[in-house]
Amino acid sequence: MKKQALPLKIGFASVDITPPKGVPLSGTSTLRPNEGVLHRIYAKVMILEQEGKRHVIMGVDAVGVKSELIDRLQERTRKLNVVSIICNASHTHCAPDLYDGFYDNLDDLKVVGLKNNFQKQVENKLVRLIEEGCKQLKSGYLAFNNQEEARFSVNRRRFYKGEWQLMPNFKAKIDQRVSVISAYHENGALMGVTYSYTCHTTTYYSMNLVSGDFVSVASDRIESELKVPAVFLQGPCGDIRPAMLNPEKPEFFGKTTVRDVERVGEELALAVIKSLNSRTKKLKPQLSAISAYTHLPYQMEMSDEKIIRYQKFGLKKGEKHTLEILSTYKENWFKKMLSRSIKDRQKPFTMPIIGLKFSDDLTILALGHELGSGYATLIQKRFPQIRILTLGYTNAMVTYVMPAKVIREGGYEGDYSNYCCGLPAPFSEVSEAVILDKACQILDEFHKKR
Repeated sequence: MKKQALPLKIGFASVDITPPKGVPLSGTSTLRPNEGVLHRIYAKVMILEQEGKRHVIMGVDAVGVKSELIDRLQERTRKLNVVSIICNASHTHCAPDLYDGFYDNLDDLKVVGLKNNFQKQVENKLVRLIEEGCKQLKSGYLAFNNQEEARFSVNRRRFYKGEWQLMPNFKAKIDQRVSVISAYHENGALMGVTYSYTCHTTTYYSMNLVSGDFVSVASDRIESELKVPAVFLQGPCGDIRPAMLNPEKPEFFGKTTVRDVERVGEELALAVIKSLNSRTKKLKPQLSAISAYTHLPYQMEMSDEKIIRYQKFGLKKGEKHTLEILSTYKENWFKKMLSRSIKDRQKPFTMPIIGLKFSDDLTILALGHELGSGYATLIQKRFPQIRILTLGYTNAMVTYVMPAKVIREGGYEGDYSNYCCGLPAPFSEVSEAVILDKACQILDEFHKKR
């Protein structure tokens, strides 16, 4: 006999987190000046309550968020009966980061002070956002649709001239579906939408203006047309970006404009709106959450002697090490590694994994950091009978986390990005099995009684 669905309450809220001038923008492994605003940026939340337990699903226009911020949010909202928080960054490259990614070597104390003050203000705003979302809780129901597509994304890893480079690869299969969780009042009126797509928000990031990129355009259009809140959740887009090509050399990415941002944002919005007009599956909510961590091993251990040898003498003949091609980051990496103890350097890398079961046939699996798109496929293959919405950029942000295949291939995402992000070495291929094992434990726990 099937369980009777328990009553569900749903609440939405939004807060403006647009930074003042002076707070630098991030997202290109550097800090850039903030010269004004193209689009205002936001944090938005959908809160679900069942049996008195509240689950927070938050989308933030930011490059990433640090795990310490999530720890403080959990502590400060415990009195609200919040039992799980999914804080997902859109990964826009035209906003400040909320994880201190590139401040290690910044000597401008005024800018550091502005950044610290901005991050404190955002934390306070996020607490008030959750409080407001709880105040807005109303009885309702949820539906799900992932039948529509937005076709502006492309895999950005292509084997060219003997190595994997950041180039459009249309031969690589990717998931271009737009997943939409729509919330309704008991009378059937639309309450709000939470939508997800897998694509770097990097349509046009060479400018020094604040923007949520295509997410700003899409959410504005959805909210304007439907008159309800729209929360965006970023998928595992570590190796996916907008297909903005060089018209003269289409095998390469090209320059873009604000018009390109508007075009792809409109395409995404129309896919969301169209999905609401097509057949959606009403969910029978059985909310349950598991917040877990696992630890990823590195390929090698970096001793002081090895670091100093790389710094002074470079490589021995026949030895391969990608630091040789990272002249921009080399000195910063050496300095950072030598300032850390050997024990600290050998500490495993922490990966948060949060599972939120909506119903017997839909679960969100949200993972931290810049997750490779292949993980969505690997996880879904393990559980073909369940619809799994895989997210990246959730509750932590440091570096790229790629499947074993990409680590073997190398290139930016699979290898030398870890050095850019201040880690001692690339991840071991074993990382894939570690992540999948933990993800499967969560999904097994949710669905063992099916």
